[in-house]
Amino acid sequence: MLVNRPLNAIIGGRLLRLAASAGRNAGAIAEIIDPALPAARRSEPLSRKAIWVLASTPGVGNVLVGMRRPDYVDDAMAVEAWEPLADPLAVLRRTRDALAAS
Repeated sequence: MLVNRPLNAIIGGRLLRLAASAGRNAGAIAEIIDPALPAARRSEPLSRKAIWVLASTPGVGNVLVGMRRPDYVDDAMAVEAWEPLADPLAVLRRTRDALAAS
């Protein structure tokens, strides 16, 4: 499976660019997913966390990310060296449940 544009999300009918780590909602999303991540990765930018979760998800073979800015490439390349996340589905479930409740 191929995942495209993983650094965009629609929340409350509005586009959230996860690549913009200073985004207004980025902190709220990080609060949702961080408890399901190893402590050593919780301080990483939200964009790296998103790429890592998706790249670790069973069945996902490729995650396409933009390359128009060097920081997009840097995020993707940093995650490439990380060990796969042990339970990416836990992160996805937490996110789905929290967004459904809001």
